[in-house]
Amino acid sequence: MATIEEALDQAISLHQAGQLRHAVSLYQKIIKACQGQHPQALQLMGVALNQLNEHPQAIDALQKALSMDPGSPEAHYTLAISLLTTGQTDTATGHLKSALKHQPDMHQARLKLAVIYEDDGRMDMAIEQYMRLLRIDPNHIPSLNNLAGLLIGQGQLDQALSHLTRVLQVSPDHLPAQCNMAMIHHAKGQTQQAIDQLKSACKSHKTDPQPRYQLALILKQDGQLTDADTVLQQIIALHPKHAAAWTRRGEILQQLNDPGQALMAYDEAIKHSPDNQIAGLKLKRALALPIILHDREQVDLCRQTLTKTIERLVSENAQIQDPLKEVATTPFFLAYHGRDDKPIHESLGKLYRQASATLTWEAPHVSQPRDTSRPIRIAMVSKYLNNHTIGMFMLGIAQHLDPKQFHLSIFHVSPKRDDIANAINAHAASHATLAPDLHAARLQIAGVQPDIVFYPDIGMEPMTYFLAFARLAKVQCAWRGHPVTTGIDTIDYYLSNESLEPTNGDRHYTEKLVRLPTLAMYPSKPQPSAELLPLDHWGIDSGSHLYLCCQSLFKVHPDFDLILKDILEQDASALIVFFQGRHEHWYQTLRNRWKQTVGPMSRRMIFLPRQPFPHFLQLVQHANVILDTLHFTGGNTTFQCMGLNKPIVTLPGQFMKSRITTAVYTQMGLSNLIARSPSEYVAMAVRLASDPDYNNTFTGKIAKNNDVLFANTSAVDELQAFFKQALEQ
Repeated sequence: MATIEEALDQAISLHQAGQLRHAVSLYQKIIKACQGQHPQALQLMGVALNQLNEHPQAIDALQKALSMDPGSPEAHYTLAISLLTTGQTDTATGHLKSALKHQPDMHQARLKLAVIYEDDGRMDMAIEQYMRLLRIDPNHIPSLNNLAGLLIGQGQLDQALSHLTRVLQVSPDHLPAQCNMAMIHHAKGQTQQAIDQLKSACKSHKTDPQPRYQLALILKQDGQLTDADTVLQQIIALHPKHAAAWTRRGEILQQLNDPGQALMAYDEAIKHSPDNQIAGLKLKRALALPIILHDREQVDLCRQTLTKTIERLVSENAQIQDPLKEVATTPFFLAYHGRDDKPIHESLGKLYRQASATLTWEAPHVSQPRDTSRPIRIAMVSKYLNNHTIGMFMLGIAQHLDPKQFHLSIFHVSPKRDDIANAINAHAASHATLAPDLHAARLQIAGVQPDIVFYPDIGMEPMTYFLAFARLAKVQCAWRGHPVTTGIDTIDYYLSNESLEPTNGDRHYTEKLVRLPTLAMYPSKPQPSAELLPLDHWGIDSGSHLYLCCQSLFKVHPDFDLILKDILEQDASALIVFFQGRHEHWYQTLRNRWKQTVGPMSRRMIFLPRQPFPHFLQLVQHANVILDTLHFTGGNTTFQCMGLNKPIVTLPGQFMKSRITTAVYTQMGLSNLIARSPSEYVAMAVRLASDPDYNNTFTGKIAKNNDVLFANTSAVDELQAFFKQALEQ
């Protein structure tokens, strides 16, 4: 009969040959023969069981091995791997630290510990581990590449570039480093260089999905959606079960306004994803709302689908570990349906609170008494603090907030910088770009110990939406940048205006509605051009009555079509001008809809390309009348058109999002162009376009009263008073 040592050698040989079951069986016999007292056999059996994905049994064997030999770094490391697989991250972290205590140069343990810290948003600790590993081995390629990826996420591009350069010096064909290098080029605005580098990597690695996937991401971010989709289809042809490629296809097809194909792509992603990601993908699928609506029936269907999906996930007690990564979207387009969005937002907020324990987090300073001797600390958090509608209005607040009373910290979700972003930053006490990881971003905001967190636009993108579930300050409020309730129970106040809200407006919000008296101040009044380009510059006949609709195409609700049709019927000289959307598919979908709803007259409705801002303002000056959209009206463009004294016809509805232009007129003390019905809207628009005297009357009234929109700091004074009052309650 073989000795224990001979049996162990045989078991190890079987193990190394990949015959794991036979190896485990022999390890068990050795352990039994030794009455359970053979730590090496227990440890090796734990390794084999881990390789067989039998993690509970592996954990049991490794714990027994460590009870006999607590100084074994290999046992600590292998136990940590099994614990991580079963979700026991904290315990696994402890065993990795123990492994490193006994063997500081155990590279795989330190690398795994760094990855855990990085995944948990503890970026400084992750960097420390990578740097310690690199002090032991300066050319440790996984550490160099991972550290570079982390630094890219933090915007430290030059440091990341240094590490990647070293990787490629040691290993010129290292594909992950090549992909990260392309991401640096993209982050620096060198998009074509990034694309060229990834295309070259695709040629060198013909079947590897990584460079193609990275290429698709960059093309997608650059707005080259059709090209990105082509690359994703190439990946899927080679790797039909590539769930991430199917998911990105779903996102692209939704943006191209092909919701049917988007849903099919998400179905494939769900089919090929691990169980712990399916709940997030099911919700993401239901949130793939159409961008350009076909009809009211489509509105009903997609809202019913979303509601039922939320209800089903709640009843199943579904779990979504990291919604920022797994869902990565918001119900943004819900706001353009012309319906009451509160029930869906509220149920969605409750689902996330139940399904994602990681969203519930409180900054340590919140429970501490506030030092009333210092200025009130306000954290303003948004992706759009730049040349965007949000940035324009927030600039007015930043410029006039009293620095003696308020300490303003700006947190950008996007690294984009322009004149507006720089101006906002210049008026802040501090400014920073948030890390892309949710917990790391929370720690950044909590680091300034804000008394108030001010979110201008919750719901427009995922980061601020999911940040809002945490308690980062005693007072947390949403502004009306996205004019619907958040549905999130940690947002205390919704800041709106008296003239924006109907009398029953409170019932549309889960937050406490605050009706400030004055609309937010627009930072500057646009100046009219002394000399205008002729209309034929845009291919427009100067004899036409020019009706201009400045709104994004997803605001053009099917209910608006009949108004447009009536205008065309009543004014034979009418030409209605829209601007093309971000993607050709948007206006083609709208054009096809109008063929059905408006008929042959839709030929007098044209799309112009997006214009440089000076040319846009000249078109506004040329227009006879500005048409406001139904259900969700103009915001930024309303102020711009009013600043140029142009009359806008508007029809307010029952929700705040349909009453913005009405509120602007109310603040100016004008109400004559606020329609009370679709027929009155049409009559006003046609008369403004065809009766110069009538038009001039309103142009003069707007010119006389519009300064109140641009030079009125009362809105900031009222906001400051609210901040003080909210903290006292």
